[in-house]
Amino acid sequence: SRSFARRFTDYMSVVMIGPVLVFSALGIAATVMDNDVVSTLQSIEPFGTLLLILSKLLPYFMIVLAFTFLYTFIPNTKVKLGPALGGAMVAGALWIGLGTLFATFVASSSNYTAIYSSFAILFFFMIWLYLGWYILLTGSQVAFYLQHPRFVLMGGKTLVLSPRLREKKGLWLMTIIARRFCEKKPAYSLSELEKLTTLSSENLEELLDILEEGGFIVEVAGDKDSFTMAGDVSKILVSEILFCLRSAEEVGISTLQQHTEPSIEAFFSEINEAQNTVLDDLSLRDLAIGKNTA
Repeated sequence: SRSFARRFTDYMSVVMIGPVLVFSALGIAATVMDNDVVSTLQSIEPFGTLLLILSKLLPYFMIVLAFTFLYTFIPNTKVKLGPALGGAMVAGALWIGLGTLFATFVASSSNYTAIYSSFAILFFFMIWLYLGWYILLTGSQVAFYLQHPRFVLMGGKTLVLSPRLREKKGLWLMTIIARRFCEKKPAYSLSELEKLTTLSSENLEELLDILEEGGFIVEVAGDKDSFTMAGDVSKILVSEILFCLRSAEEVGISTLQQHTEPSIEAFFSEINEAQNTVLDDLSLRDLAIGKNTA
């Protein structure tokens, strides 16, 4: 997750730049058309027609730029430019379309102004505030589905990893990262790991967070989108990885809360001993290079 300083600078950038882009989009058409040079060119074809089209499109482009900026920097995850731009184009079209309809509605609703007086301003403001958030969230949904198309096929459902699946997928993820590390090739990006493991971004980030907190992997310096091994893969035991994945949610739980009956404790102790006996000193490197574990 981002540090407080990073979040503060990101949000301040959005607060300062976002409104500038939006209000620039609202006034740019009128400013351009009032320019003397532009007025002269309007009388010359085909420049007049081109300038008219450009004056209509410029506000849309500025709105799209503003939404692209928001969808790229606000989410607490890496959003690619393509999906952010796609969501911004949808949001921009909705903004222009609904904005035009809303302006027409306000202009033709003189009865509301006569009845509610100054309260009509607040009434219209609340309606537009709702529409604005609706547009923003709709565009963000489009950007999300463009970046994660598998969610469309899954009907928006998220796979919840059971303890068994978390161990299985987590160990597989470590094996993939370790194999890449042993081959001395560039670390996989998050999108590449998603494709290789068929995990959703949420499940993948959950496992990466667990493994990073366990000290097995680290983010690649200068690239927050890639992970590599934190140390020598030959010294990392498979049993240690499984223990980390299994006990990830036990942080903050006291020993007393974990305690059960002596017979249950003895039973699980035997299970752990049996697993350690089977795994012996099997390292992550052995698993990555395909050493026979039988």
